[in-house]
Amino acid sequence: MGRQLRTSAPRAVNRTNHELCHDAHRGSKHTIGRRCSPVRRRRLRQDGPMAPPRPRLPRRTSRERRREPVPGPVEGSVIRPAVPSDGATIVALRALMFEAMGTPAEQISDPTWQEDASRWLQAHLADEHTHVVVAEANGTVVSCAIGQVLDLMPSPTRAGEGGLITNIATFPRHRRLGFTHAVVAALLEWFEEETEVEVVTLNATEAGRDIYADYGFVDSTFPEMRLRLERSTAAPDA
Repeated sequence: MGRQLRTSAPRAVNRTNHELCHDAHRGSKHTIGRRCSPVRRRRLRQDGPMAPPRPRLPRRTSRERRREPVPGPVEGSVIRPAVPSDGATIVALRALMFEAMGTPAEQISDPTWQEDASRWLQAHLADEHTHVVVAEANGTVVSCAIGQVLDLMPSPTRAGEGGLITNIATFPRHRRLGFTHAVVAALLEWFEEETEVEVVTLNATEAGRDIYADYGFVDSTFPEMRLRLERSTAAPDA
């Protein structure tokens, strides 16, 4: 007699549950022949065949999330990127900054630079190397700051690109409420997460020095020196 071969009996399959689960997932990633989990079987018994899964919404990038308004330091305030309609207020805040720096009043009131500043702002709002942040309280812009990425020659202390913060200003009645801290913090987050900048610089007034020191800013070893070039306006010789 030949040697008898033994085979194990096939396991009984709960065809009802399996077929129901298979039908419910027909056309989806559910593999034919795959057994349903107990959780799915319970849902099938309670609710009937499951509806097709809802399409997933695209995930927002961290950059997109940072472009959305975030709560500000006081109730009813937000910190957000500037939009074109903020231009006039940002220029007014810039004038306020120059006043705090001791710029003569007749120069500040000159409309020429204000018009030029407004055009510059509109041209740079969409520039990926410029980020303009405003603080808004109850629908009104009360503070702002501008961050820029500068293409600099590499040095032993930084890879190349440098960060510059300018136009830090807050209207007087909204000072000491945390708005300056908030706009500076938003710019530092932008520099850190969306640029390759390693060193950020700014010009500090005495009133703002302590605020910037809170974020780790220190005095530069070598002070800035400035020269204004005087060009002749006389017509060139024929």
